[in-house]
Amino acid sequence: MSDSATAHKPVRVMLWGLPRSLTTVLTKCLSYVDGIYVIHEAFGSVTFTGPENKIKKGGEGLKSFMENAATISDANVEVQCWEDNICTYQWVKDTMEADYPGKEIIFCKDVVTSIPNHLDMIPRGFRHTFIIRHPTKRTFSHLAFKVISSTWKLGWKQNPFQIMADLVKHLKEQGEELFPVIVDADDLQNHPASILRQYCEAVGIPYNDSLLQWEAGDDIIKKNWYVSKTLMLGNTIGNYYGAALSSTKFNPASEPPLTAEIPQVVVRLSEQDMPYYKELYDMRLRP
Repeated sequence: MSDSATAHKPVRVMLWGLPRSLTTVLTKCLSYVDGIYVIHEAFGSVTFTGPENKIKKGGEGLKSFMENAATISDANVEVQCWEDNICTYQWVKDTMEADYPGKEIIFCKDVVTSIPNHLDMIPRGFRHTFIIRHPTKRTFSHLAFKVISSTWKLGWKQNPFQIMADLVKHLKEQGEELFPVIVDADDLQNHPASILRQYCEAVGIPYNDSLLQWEAGDDIIKKNWYVSKTLMLGNTIGNYYGAALSSTKFNPASEPPLTAEIPQVVVRLSEQDMPYYKELYDMRLRP
């Protein structure tokens, strides 16, 4: 048998989500699996910081934020980073499909709103998974980060949950094996052992109960994450990964805030999202 036939192929997993949906917490948790290598929000970086970015079409607050982030000294950035000027859709696809000798799992976490007009750039050989969160919770949390919320001005023709539902449909039409794998954030928080075990078994990641608790801080991402330099520098301004990086476990989920307690923009956006959220929710892993 030839060497190429016996060559080791790592498990490759895509985690698609939306901001403020526990995607980074789940990614941090799985970062403790032996032999894993994490490519963090590469398509999202194309959208926000790469030469093909959509910020040119709107979102001036976010554009200013990213420009400020790019001016921060990178002396303290210890994570393996890529430079923005190379981050195109083709570069991301090639990077995700590349060989990684010695790695057992290539885990790519990304923003689902970055891919709808570039479905031909979806990397081959991946098991695609999704995480969803109740729209009221997600949107309310999103609104708290005023810079991040400027992404609403980027001119998406569909709402975010519709984009996710359409991607699920597209992948099913492509005959995606072992699909769909959809996790609801509340289920993950309230039943972490059951949901995480099912998720790992579905995609080929080794599971053990040690994954239910981890260390606070960013030491693990310094070890095996690959991420945009501007995104990491921007975190020093926006602290958008603060809660995720300081986490040590999946905490029980809270109830959605009452309608009377939240801004009308959250109510309106949540109502638009709910039909697509329910469609995805019905396909989720059950506790």
